[in-house]
Amino acid sequence: MLRRLFAHNLFLRVPGPEFIRIAGRSMASTRYIVQFTRLIAPWFLIASFGMLLMALGFWGVLFLPIFVLGYFQFSLHSVRSGGPGFVSVIALGGLLLLVTPDAPVWVSRFISTFALALWCNRISWWFADWSLTKNVRLVQLFNQQQQGGGNESETHVEEAEVVSITDVIG
Repeated sequence: MLRRLFAHNLFLRVPGPEFIRIAGRSMASTRYIVQFTRLIAPWFLIASFGMLLMALGFWGVLFLPIFVLGYFQFSLHSVRSGGPGFVSVIALGGLLLLVTPDAPVWVSRFISTFALALWCNRISWWFADWSLTKNVRLVQLFNQQQQGGGNESETHVEEAEVVSITDVIG
């Protein structure tokens, strides 16, 4: 299992008390950031499609499938690698277009909201992975998962944690 996928599932699917038991601490702010960015990304995507339709009218409908496929392709790439840098540049470019007096308003709004959808999606994966690497217990849990659940010399409590987290995040 990829570390980013493991971290993302851990922060999104494990209930609070179970997470505290596994991680050794709450990490509530991290969990809220991952959950919020994961929740808000599709809303920015839907808003960007509205902006695209306002910018291009009927022709915007023809471009919708391209941007939907691009969003999902970008999401698949976010699971494997990449930080927020490239998308941040696109988002800043769209925001700069918003304040440029001669730029087409709906086009700049589309670029900004689409880039924010991509950015929130990427941040959700990246921040979960980064936060996992900052917690020794979570890194050990991930390493145990990679090795097939640990070895015979582990204590019963550690084995119970591994089985419990495996049941929760699949």
